[in-house]
Amino acid sequence: MSVDAQLEAIVGAEGVGELGALPGVPVAAPADESQAAALVALARSDRLPFALCGLGGKFGWTLLVQQPRFLLSTRRLTGLVEFEPGDGVLTARAGTTLAELHEATAPHGLAITPDIARPSAATLGGVIGAGQSGPDRLANGPTRLHVLGTRTLQLDGATTKSGGKLVKNVSGYDVHRALTGGCGSLALVLEASLRLALAPEATLVLSQSFDGLQPALSAAREVRTARVSPHSLTLESSVGTTACRLHVVLAGRTAHVQLERERLCAALPSAEVTDGDAARARAGELRDLEPDGHEHLAVRVTASPSRLAAAAGELFDCLPPGHEARLVAQPGLATLDLELPNGTGVSELQEWTERLPLLRAALRPLGALVSLRLPQPGTAELVDDSADPVRVALQERLRATFDPDRLLCTRPALGGLR
Repeated sequence: MSVDAQLEAIVGAEGVGELGALPGVPVAAPADESQAAALVALARSDRLPFALCGLGGKFGWTLLVQQPRFLLSTRRLTGLVEFEPGDGVLTARAGTTLAELHEATAPHGLAITPDIARPSAATLGGVIGAGQSGPDRLANGPTRLHVLGTRTLQLDGATTKSGGKLVKNVSGYDVHRALTGGCGSLALVLEASLRLALAPEATLVLSQSFDGLQPALSAAREVRTARVSPHSLTLESSVGTTACRLHVVLAGRTAHVQLERERLCAALPSAEVTDGDAARARAGELRDLEPDGHEHLAVRVTASPSRLAAAAGELFDCLPPGHEARLVAQPGLATLDLELPNGTGVSELQEWTERLPLLRAALRPLGALVSLRLPQPGTAELVDDSADPVRVALQERLRATFDPDRLLCTRPALGGLR
């Protein structure tokens, strides 16, 4: 019996499909946990290497260490498991989108953090696997701080729990921390519990244009020293132009937001101010500026805030001739994202594969790391594992413990694919 027929026998014809990131590889989406367990048992008994995914939007953030025979998608494992607004915690199945979680919590005055880009196209399990944080990380911290616990399906067929549904939980090993950012290399997340944030009473967006990247970054540093706590800090520009626009999102209690607005007068003296519903909509648009590599190839540079301008210069110098690009920076998070709208075909990817070593060499004296976000999983030549050999060795030890038969085909590109 073919692999496709075996998958269809488990999940039904409606549960089998294909993912654009890996054409020709069947995708099996179980409708419940018993079907998920049967898929893992099939992989184990027939020695079929496989990979985990949600909707597949962040599949290109991983490193493919071997070709999978099939993909196991959580897209049909959806819905809330438990939600008590008074506790400020919810538990949901891994295939539930972040947009669905936003809709469930908003009527209760609560908000999901991380507030990631394009929440309707991102599942809870995918966000945890990718370790993805949104621009609100500046105010709320990274995703791993808000994952309180998980329930997982291990490769030996056992279902295990880590953490819990309480903010204060000190029992057991924090396996859910390892799963956050593990890119589906350890186990299948079935459910996860998230710490929630209070929805802000008021939101303001202050936007100001600058003639050049350096003045905009200098203004961003002033914002960071002005006794304010921005919800997010975003800079947008295009390569080949000098115009840069800085956006500061303030969110919280109404009186505090107004006080922070007054404190920003010196840093942003001519800022345009958006408030009310328009500000909330604008904050969502700014969040969604972050490139994900799904539609267009994206290059990410991470550097210390004081060296972002120099790192951007090295990045621009390395652009292939004639390329247009859109720059999105998060100065408070010390990241630069460059989206290349010219395409994500074989020629563009090959071009960047050849240029990456040069760019990494130029950025190394600045203490900066460069990575790619791709429409398909990366390969070994795109990753510089020497950038952090200790983390690579730790990840390999974890994989050997959780997946001794090496059935899972992805691993985090710790040296900088992400």
